[in-house]
Amino acid sequence: NLTFIYGNGKVNAVFNNIASEMTMPVIYSDMLIDDNVSATAISDKLANLEEIAKNNGHAVAYARAYPLTISLISEWLIELEKKGIILAPIAAAQISK
Repeated sequence: NLTFIYGNGKVNAVFNNIASEMTMPVIYSDMLIDDNVSATAISDKLANLEEIAKNNGHAVAYARAYPLTISLISEWLIELEKKGIILAPIAAAQISK
C-alpha cells in the first residue's frame, strides 16, 4: 500500500484532495529533525519528538541522511526502549493520525 507523507506538519487541502482522489492515506509529519544541522539542535528535536509521542500517543518525523543526523538518531534509538517508547513503522501512524 502506498501512503502520502506530507513533510511540513501543516494540513494542506490541495494535498488532501489529491490523496483522496487517488484513495491514498495521508500522514502528516510533526517535524523535520535536522533543519538545523547541529548536535544540540538535532538532540533538542529528538527530545521534542519524544514529548509529542508521549502526549499524542505517536509522533512522525523525518530527517535527511547527514552523517551527524544518522549518528545522533542511532544513539537515540538505543535509549528509546528504556524510556518506554516503541519505534513503529510509518503504517502504524495511519491508524492514529
